[in-house]
Amino acid sequence: MMFKSFLLRTSIIIATIAGLAVLFYLPYATVKEKTIDSHNSEQVFLARQAAQSIENTFRMYGNALRYFSSHPSIIHLDNQGQRMLFDFYAIHKPGLVSVARLDREGNIRHRISSSAIISEEILMQAFASIDAQQPELIDIITPETTLAAYVWPVKDNDEPDGSLVFLVSFSELSNKYLSPLKSVQGKRLWIINHEGIVLECPNPFHSGAHITETTREVDRNSSLLAVMQEMVRGGHGEGSFEIMDNRNEKGNPLLNHVVFMPVLLPGGNYWSIAYATPENLVLTNMRSFRNYWLLVSSIALFVLLLLSYFLIRSMTVADEEKKRRAAEQQLLELMDFTPIGIIVYDVQGNMKYANRTAREMWRDNMTMELDGVNVFDFIHPDYLDSARQRFKEVMRGVKKEPAVIKLVFPDNTERSFETSTAPFYFAGKRCGVTVLQDVSQRLKNEEEQRRLATAVAHTNDSIVITDRDGLIEYVNPAFT
Repeated sequence: MMFKSFLLRTSIIIATIAGLAVLFYLPYATVKEKTIDSHNSEQVFLARQAAQSIENTFRMYGNALRYFSSHPSIIHLDNQGQRMLFDFYAIHKPGLVSVARLDREGNIRHRISSSAIISEEILMQAFASIDAQQPELIDIITPETTLAAYVWPVKDNDEPDGSLVFLVSFSELSNKYLSPLKSVQGKRLWIINHEGIVLECPNPFHSGAHITETTREVDRNSSLLAVMQEMVRGGHGEGSFEIMDNRNEKGNPLLNHVVFMPVLLPGGNYWSIAYATPENLVLTNMRSFRNYWLLVSSIALFVLLLLSYFLIRSMTVADEEKKRRAAEQQLLELMDFTPIGIIVYDVQGNMKYANRTAREMWRDNMTMELDGVNVFDFIHPDYLDSARQRFKEVMRGVKKEPAVIKLVFPDNTERSFETSTAPFYFAGKRCGVTVLQDVSQRLKNEEEQRRLATAVAHTNDSIVITDRDGLIEYVNPAFT
């Protein structure tokens, strides 16, 4: 019988574990797939935004070139034309690194640039590589920088008369429109042109190289090269690839999920953007989901014990709370019969409780609810700062001797009280409790005695005070 019971329990445990395993893996696989799809959709949106921004920039440059190339002042390059080109350049630099008007032979008739943005040597290399008779965009790659030359032919009376050229900085375009894609640590961005030349990639030393060279060292199974070949063909979509990552201490290949799309440029040219994310980053939230399910599976075996424990604990806490409230109520009833004023207030000074004696001190202006009453509002201005400082020190645990302060009541009468303050827990919150004793009459009597003593001491009449037995207790100065 015991063996059967043990076998039954073991079977139940095994069945429970198997059920939890199925419960974990099936939803995990589904959620993983949906997480990757959702992530790729977000990356497609970001990449599309960047691509459209770049396309709109070149569309704007194209409209400007079309207008300038047909303007008589630009065709003949008079002073007004030169001013128009300079103003346009000044507005759009540093993204626009140079504006030039070339003649029929390709020689520079007029050029606008800034040495602070680009060197003379690079400019000469760029203009030397321009030879276009139709509107087109030419990629100019030098060891120092990458430029896009937007060339537009100029005609005078329908006869070719050279061209107008905008030199655009690729790095400025990248920083302006692709920075949201480059700002996330761990993600990778590639930009290649239609010839397979890398314009930007995670390794800056590979810029200007062909995709076959840049992928040779890291591409584990040619999966990255396959993605880039599709990019060269102008395709768009999403996929995955494995690369060897030097940052991976274990040396294992790193699976990346990538989205890619073309950037359509003038003259039939295009670039292509690829944005890749390591799977461990894509599934960051999935790891939390998996750990959560494992935790749930483990807790399920102990849930009844935990429920029992928390039930007993909650009942104990409820009993303790009930006793605390009963003791607190008894204390309040006791304080209500004390002939000395007692008030309780929070750390801001808002009144929480005042016994009957304290309420009588405030006469009819103190209600039982105490709504809106702040003890510091009743302290005379001459005593307010010292009272606040004293209260702060008491709440920090500093013991203070009783102090006399003056209170101003709603009927504008002023009375003096001797106060003693201490920390106190009321309704489960840390408050201050102050004992008030009206000493107005005592201080008045003491003041009268001081005045009488002063009068006796300064009168010209001789005064002698004796006890019942005739023994002299006091003589004023006039007696001597």
